[in-house]
Amino acid sequence: MSKQTKSNNVVSCSRRQKILGVIALGGLFLCGVMIGMTLSSQYISRVGQPDMSSGATDVSETKDTVVATPAEYIEIGARPTCELVEELLTSRLNPENDMDPMAHRFNYRVYQKLASRGCPQNQAHYYQMMGREIEIIGALNENEPEYKEEPICVKIETEVGQQIRDCGEWGSYECHIDNAKVYANLSERGCQQNSEHYVELARQELALARAVSDDKMNQDDTIEVVETYKRLHMQAAAEDILAKAKKLTNPAIEFILQLEKIINEQ
Repeated sequence: MSKQTKSNNVVSCSRRQKILGVIALGGLFLCGVMIGMTLSSQYISRVGQPDMSSGATDVSETKDTVVATPAEYIEIGARPTCELVEELLTSRLNPENDMDPMAHRFNYRVYQKLASRGCPQNQAHYYQMMGREIEIIGALNENEPEYKEEPICVKIETEVGQQIRDCGEWGSYECHIDNAKVYANLSERGCQQNSEHYVELARQELALARAVSDDKMNQDDTIEVVETYKRLHMQAAAEDILAKAKKLTNPAIEFILQLEKIINEQ
């Protein structure tokens, strides 16, 4: 055999080996793809399978349930504290048909705490319930001279507190101003331990009044707001009202002087 023939045979053999190598690699790649697709299909099938024990009927329901769980915790965490306080305190109340006067004295104290720490929109109701408990206690103890009446500050809080209105029904800033004046009165004449709480409630009502009106109140209402701030010893807030009044176009001199007098008087 000639050298040329041997060389041709070597080249031909090398080409066949290369072709077979490429075919083998292609086969391995194709097998890998098929195995990967099979495993992926099985994984998706397991993950997407609905939980029949929980009542889910399709993948979307299972997915929605999983996603919604953190949102539920966020919603619970965002629950107003006053609602939780009301739920906890009302669970302590004794039955209203309890014949023991002490049970109703306990109920009275619970309603008193609800009025000061529950949601503001329910405060008038709690004051009414306080009055109701007092009447029940008096009826059950009318033949017991050792019964001691509640301090006068408690009666003041019960009676004056009934003047608080639900401003959601009225929808006007005047309602918030009236509520602020009531709270200011309670801070001065109610029980001393509740004074700061009433001051804070009055401050919130005045803030709502100013927000609803955008500080565009008539002169009489503006004077009432400044007087209430002065009564609550909130000098800076009263001066802020005066500063904004001075910026009005052609403010009435008498009106400005009256506000300054209220703010500066000792």
